[in-house]
Amino acid sequence: MIKSAKPLLIAGLAGTLAALGAAAASAFPDARIDAELKPHFGDLLHPPIRHHERYHFGRHDGYFPQHPERYGSYRRGGASDITVDCSDPRGGPHPLNDALYFLAPGGTLHLRQGSTCHDSLYVEKPVIIVGEADSAFAEDSLRRPVIQALPGEPCVAAGSGVRIELRDISLVAEEAARNGCVEAEDGDVALTRVSIRYAGQRSAVDVTGGRLIVRDSLIEARQADSAVLAEDTAVQIEHSEIRSQLVGLDRTPSLTGPSAVINSRLVGPSGGDALAPRTEGVMVRGGQRASGQLDIRGTFIGHWRTGLWLDAGSRVNMESSRI
Repeated sequence: MIKSAKPLLIAGLAGTLAALGAAAASAFPDARIDAELKPHFGDLLHPPIRHHERYHFGRHDGYFPQHPERYGSYRRGGASDITVDCSDPRGGPHPLNDALYFLAPGGTLHLRQGSTCHDSLYVEKPVIIVGEADSAFAEDSLRRPVIQALPGEPCVAAGSGVRIELRDISLVAEEAARNGCVEAEDGDVALTRVSIRYAGQRSAVDVTGGRLIVRDSLIEARQADSAVLAEDTAVQIEHSEIRSQLVGLDRTPSLTGPSAVINSRLVGPSGGDALAPRTEGVMVRGGQRASGQLDIRGTFIGHWRTGLWLDAGSRVNMESSRI
């Protein structure tokens, strides 16, 4: 395990960290790393956590809108653009899933500004979901639209191989139980100017395979797992902030390409003693196979018991970052 003995400024470090084990460390030219082998009772009581079980999509098969008349002559999957105002009571209990039913693959679902949608989205085709944004000259700014997950359900769950992009939206899942807020498998997920507030027993963002892009976004997680879990996933996190009580980013590298965390912040809980739950800013798992590299540039990783946790076989390159 690599643990920082005090706050470190790692500037201009272009070399690659090759971790031969969780307890092995390489020497940094500009920073002193504590690589001493010693018992860590907090780790014994709280070993590295892992998920898994995702939402079973079969439970959502055969969905049909309760108010199809609101979409006029649209046939299923025939609309390229649909706008939903969740503050309109005529939309029924599931306005988002109703709109998705009629949206064409690759279509865009627009959400009215200032509205809150009490619904959980189940996406089985590539879509773009966009919140109505403020004008830069607006005097009375309205909040971005909110998707508030139903109790015990995810905010957005994408089917296998689906590409989904979310922009200018707030996602809230405060009673998620054993579901994440954003879940995807073998697909591509992009979050741009998205805020996530999550409380549950899983990861706020839980992605396996494919790609995960997070830009200009905020992810706040109170959970029993990592805030962002990316397994065999190519990850790009830029100009974003991740806050968590346990683990910020838990990543198993993708064989399809490198990953990067650029100009971002991963902030953990302050304080704690030796018997408290372990907290890691970034966990990089390697496994028994070759894996893609993780680049960390211009990033702050702070308030964790362990800033950077490296598994056997993992590769990390750090530049101009602070742990």
